[in-house]
This record gives sequence, C-alpha cells and structure tokens, in this order.
Amino acid sequence: MKISTKNEYDNLRSVIVGSAIHFAWPTDDEAFKKSVSSSTFDGTLIPGPLPADIITETEQDLDSLSITLEREHVKVYRPKIDQPNWCYSARDILLAVGNKIIECPTKYSSRRNEANFYQHIKKESIMDGCDWIRAPIPMTDNDPMFDAANVLKFDEKLLYLVSSTGNRAGAEWLQQQVGTEFEVIVWEDVYAFAHIDSTIASLNENTILLNASRVSYNSLP
Repeated sequence: MKISTKNEYDNLRSVIVGSAIHFAWPTDDEAFKKSVSSSTFDGTLIPGPLPADIITETEQDLDSLSITLEREHVKVYRPKIDQPNWCYSARDILLAVGNKIIECPTKYSSRRNEANFYQHIKKESIMDGCDWIRAPIPMTDNDPMFDAANVLKFDEKLLYLVSSTGNRAGAEWLQQQVGTEFEVIVWEDVYAFAHIDSTIASLNENTILLNASRVSYNSLP
C-alpha cells in the first residue's frame, strides 16, 4: 500500500473503509463523557454496545460502499476488529500526509489503541516505503493532542483546526513531523467542539465548500 497524498480531491487509488463490527460506545473514557455532556445532540447516548440490528445494517452499508469503490478500481482496506471499539471512522485516528501515516495523539483514551486494528495495513505500507509515525500519548491537556479529522490537506498547506479535539501543541508537533514539505496553518476561534470537516471542505483545486453559519469572509485563513 503506497502512501502518497497531498490533498483531499486527487484521483483515489486506495482507501480505508471503517467497520461497525463490535461497535460500542465507551463506558470509562472521561474525555468522551465530557464531549457527550457538551454536545447539542437532542437524544441520549447510552454507553456500551449498539443494538445488533443497527450494527448489521451499518456493516451491510459499509460493505456496499466498499463494493462500489472497488468497481471504480479503488483498492479498499478494512480494519480487522476483535474487541469492542468505536472505530467506525478511520478518518479520526490515522492521518495520511505525503508518504507518512501518523497515529494521532487523540484525547480519547478509548481510541488510543485503535491503530492495532490496522496492523496488516501498517505492515504492507511500511514495506512499500511509508514512514509510519506513532504520536506520544497526551498525559495532560498541554501535551500535543489532535485527531486526524482536525486537519485538511491543501497541497503544501495543512489547515489545522484548534478545537476540543486539537490544541496548538498538537499543531506544533505536527509541523515537526512533516518538516519543510508542508506548512501547518493554525485556524482558531471558528468551531470549538470537534473536527474540521463540518466547517470547511475542499472539493477540487478551485472550489471550497464552507459552513456559512461558522465562517465569514474575514475569518477565512
């Protein structure tokens, strides 16, 4: 699995599609509990496994997505899951940038070993020249902390959202890892709750999609 990516819109050759197998919301992750309590979601999130019918239907949808991608000649990789998890989204933990895969320093203790489900992908990637980096585990709020979904790639620029899931120390650490190949641009005071992709998305080289309720002309980076 050769890693080579610098933006969000070039031709897709391979991709990781997540899984709902053994999906369960964590019961002992304090950061997760805090996030849930500050969410504007109207319903109640119950810790523990999801109902079996929801897991089955979700996995069927993900299988269908994988088949569709493969019909378009995209190589699909899936995690190998053998224990309770909430890694439905591989987008959150593994950041692919240049020829690197970075296991991100997430604040959620229940996700810090999630990359173990991708060991077969890690082995193949490293054999194909990938520089696979595991970030140090954040022990305090001042340590580097971010999810891959806090970052968008714009060719030689990495737009980094400071929010509850990513701090400035994380941006500084990321800049050290990518060196002069990429410039990390810190974006603050835009959206504090979590990830960047509900606020801004790059559709192609000349088109940016923005969440108008959060972003104004003056706040664009």
